[in-house]
Amino acid sequence: MVKVKFLGAAGTVTGSQFLVEGSNSRFLIDSGMFQGSREWRAKNRIEPLFDVKTIDAVLLTHAHIDHIGLLPRLYTLGLQCPVYCSAPTASLAEIILQDSSILQKEEAEFRRKSRRSRYENPEPLYTMQDVQGALSLLQPKGLDEDVLLPCNAKARFSQMGHILGASSILLEIDDRRLNFSGDVGRFAVPVMRDPSPVNFGKILCIEATYGGRTHAKEAPEKQLSAVINETVERGGLILIPSFAIGRAQVLLYYLRELKEAGSIPNIPIIVDSPMAIEATSIYKKFPEWYDEEALKLLQSGKSIFEPANLYFIRDREESKRLNPIQESMIIIAGNGMLNGGRILHHLFHRLPSPKNTVLLVGYQPEGGRGYWLKKGVPSI
Repeated sequence: MVKVKFLGAAGTVTGSQFLVEGSNSRFLIDSGMFQGSREWRAKNRIEPLFDVKTIDAVLLTHAHIDHIGLLPRLYTLGLQCPVYCSAPTASLAEIILQDSSILQKEEAEFRRKSRRSRYENPEPLYTMQDVQGALSLLQPKGLDEDVLLPCNAKARFSQMGHILGASSILLEIDDRRLNFSGDVGRFAVPVMRDPSPVNFGKILCIEATYGGRTHAKEAPEKQLSAVINETVERGGLILIPSFAIGRAQVLLYYLRELKEAGSIPNIPIIVDSPMAIEATSIYKKFPEWYDEEALKLLQSGKSIFEPANLYFIRDREESKRLNPIQESMIIIAGNGMLNGGRILHHLFHRLPSPKNTVLLVGYQPEGGRGYWLKKGVPSI
């Protein structure tokens, strides 16, 4: 008998993790971090509901923190099995887990100094050394090829859109076929190919983050253009909290298209996120994951992620020097859920002005700062 246990992304969106148990094998699909309210984030520190050392292999759908963020913690608890994923996922995992470690260290130090913690001596969930250990377990695999696993099991990755490297997983174990969708990309979205059809098995575990929502039919680039133009007309700037991986690259693609079409003014575009800068470089290394339109643009000599008047900021002090500038510009900063990163000091300086726009372009979990902003609270 094959058993599937839902250890995350059930009752909430984040913390994706499935434990698949066969007659003599155990596999993990994803190992994501919980995000959102304090109650959900506290679950990242509880002991796993399984013996980490008994896992035969981990399979990753894609490199977002709510799908891979607990890998270093599992490594500290004894995980030593191979971790399989697509090649782009392996490259992106390195920067996102390293960034996660840095943010946790900074958060722990802040709470220790300010005495704002439920813990007497706040510590990060894991260290950079733990991250390096977890990364050493990664074994990149190609699309649509069998990955042989222990106990005669096997897996197959198929492209799912969403972000670079995102894949669904077909797991064959004890003569059963199970599908895990990961996060499914929308069709007709720039850059990535549309999700690939898959052969269904007996069980399908599919994400449903937007399952109860009907997306607007208006093209996203038209909505983006309208917001930018309205804000510039009133003399404000546009502040966009963005996920560094996936959303930031799509934004840059749309902004380039809009500027080339003359649909928005040629105001400065600031990418104030070292991780988004690194992720964009990784995106450029895997054009084989692009759709036909993006490939044609590349072949014509265009840099698809480089709109005119684009500036990248890596240095923290350079980021702070943006604060007194009042001219119209677009600032794309991490992180997308507003629970850390440079977006926080931009919000502090820009939220009070009614001229400015904060444009939320990603999912905001209940209890987070973005959630309360959407609710219209007077302060956060």
